[in-house]
Amino acid sequence: MNVGRAMDALYAYFTPQSENKIIRTFPQPASNILRVQLSSNESSDMFFTFYDVLGRPTMQSKARVQFAGQPFIELNVEELSAGLYMMEVQSETQKFAQLVMINK
Repeated sequence: MNVGRAMDALYAYFTPQSENKIIRTFPQPASNILRVQLSSNESSDMFFTFYDVLGRPTMQSKARVQFAGQPFIELNVEELSAGLYMMEVQSETQKFAQLVMINK
Protein backbone atom coordinates (compact mmCIF):
# COMPACT_ATOMS: atom_id res chain seq x y z
CA MET A 1 0.00 0.00 0.00
CA ASN A 2 1.47 3.38 -0.89
CA VAL A 3 1.70 6.22 1.60
CA GLY A 4 -1.06 8.31 -0.01
CA ARG A 5 -3.56 5.47 0.16
CA ALA A 6 -2.61 4.68 3.75
CA MET A 7 -3.25 8.29 4.80
CA ASP A 8 -6.53 8.38 2.86
CA ALA A 9 -7.67 5.20 4.61
CA LEU A 10 -6.76 6.59 8.04
CA TYR A 11 -8.53 9.86 7.28
CA ALA A 12 -11.70 8.07 6.13
CA TYR A 13 -11.71 5.85 9.23
CA PHE A 14 -11.25 8.67 11.72
CA THR A 15 -13.50 11.30 10.15
CA PRO A 16 -17.18 10.59 10.81
CA GLN A 17 -19.65 13.46 10.72
CA SER A 18 -19.34 15.29 13.99
CA GLU A 19 -20.58 18.34 15.84
CA ASN A 20 -17.05 18.87 17.10
CA LYS A 21 -14.75 19.89 14.32
CA ILE A 22 -11.21 21.07 14.16
CA ILE A 23 -11.37 24.62 12.94
CA ARG A 24 -7.66 25.00 12.47
CA THR A 25 -4.25 23.64 13.39
CA PHE A 26 -1.36 26.07 13.44
CA PRO A 27 1.40 26.64 12.73
CA GLN A 28 1.56 24.37 9.70
CA PRO A 29 4.12 22.94 9.62
CA ALA A 30 4.70 22.81 13.38
CA SER A 31 8.01 22.11 15.06
CA ASN A 32 7.63 22.08 18.86
CA ILE A 33 4.11 23.32 19.67
CA LEU A 34 0.96 22.62 17.67
CA ARG A 35 -2.09 24.71 18.46
CA VAL A 36 -5.45 23.09 17.80
CA GLN A 37 -8.49 25.33 17.57
CA LEU A 38 -11.72 23.40 18.10
CA SER A 39 -15.36 24.16 17.61
CA SER A 40 -16.58 22.35 20.67
CA ASN A 41 -19.96 22.26 22.32
CA GLU A 42 -18.77 20.25 25.31
CA SER A 43 -16.33 20.53 28.18
CA SER A 44 -14.42 17.28 28.37
CA ASP A 45 -11.08 15.54 28.16
CA MET A 46 -9.76 15.35 24.61
CA PHE A 47 -7.33 12.61 23.65
CA PHE A 48 -4.93 13.25 20.79
CA THR A 49 -3.18 10.39 19.00
CA PHE A 50 -0.71 10.99 16.18
CA TYR A 51 -0.32 8.27 13.52
CA ASP A 52 2.59 8.10 11.08
CA VAL A 53 2.11 7.43 7.36
CA LEU A 54 2.12 3.68 8.00
CA GLY A 55 -0.75 3.98 10.47
CA ARG A 56 1.34 3.35 13.58
CA PRO A 57 0.50 5.41 16.66
CA THR A 58 3.57 7.53 17.44
CA MET A 59 2.44 9.93 20.17
CA GLN A 60 -0.50 10.40 22.52
CA SER A 61 -1.56 13.45 24.49
CA LYS A 62 -4.51 14.52 26.63
CA ALA A 63 -5.96 17.99 27.12
CA ARG A 64 -8.97 19.34 28.95
CA VAL A 65 -11.42 21.53 27.05
CA GLN A 66 -12.63 23.76 29.87
CA PHE A 67 -15.52 25.43 28.08
CA ALA A 68 -17.18 25.72 24.72
CA GLY A 69 -15.38 28.20 22.54
CA GLN A 70 -11.98 27.79 24.23
CA PRO A 71 -9.58 29.59 21.87
CA PHE A 72 -7.15 26.72 21.33
CA ILE A 73 -5.27 23.82 22.88
CA GLU A 74 -1.46 23.69 22.78
CA LEU A 75 0.16 20.32 22.20
CA ASN A 76 3.87 19.67 22.66
CA VAL A 77 4.98 17.78 19.52
CA GLU A 78 8.76 17.95 20.12
CA GLU A 79 9.04 14.14 20.22
CA LEU A 80 7.62 13.74 16.70
CA SER A 81 10.06 13.46 13.80
CA ALA A 82 9.59 15.59 10.69
CA GLY A 83 6.80 14.26 8.50
CA LEU A 84 3.08 14.01 7.82
CA TYR A 85 0.80 12.70 10.58
CA MET A 86 -2.86 11.93 11.04
CA MET A 87 -3.95 13.49 14.32
CA GLU A 88 -6.94 11.70 15.83
CA VAL A 89 -8.96 13.72 18.34
CA GLN A 90 -11.33 11.81 20.59
CA SER A 91 -13.65 12.94 23.35
CA GLU A 92 -16.10 10.93 25.41
CA THR A 93 -18.68 11.14 22.63
CA GLN A 94 -16.86 11.97 19.38
CA LYS A 95 -13.89 11.12 17.21
CA PHE A 96 -12.44 13.02 14.24
CA ALA A 97 -9.10 13.62 12.55
CA GLN A 98 -6.87 16.18 10.89
CA LEU A 99 -3.68 15.90 8.86
CA VAL A 100 -0.72 17.81 10.34
CA MET A 101 2.80 18.44 9.12
CA ILE A 102 5.79 18.46 11.48
CA ASN A 103 9.04 20.15 10.42
CA LYS A 104 12.28 20.10 12.42
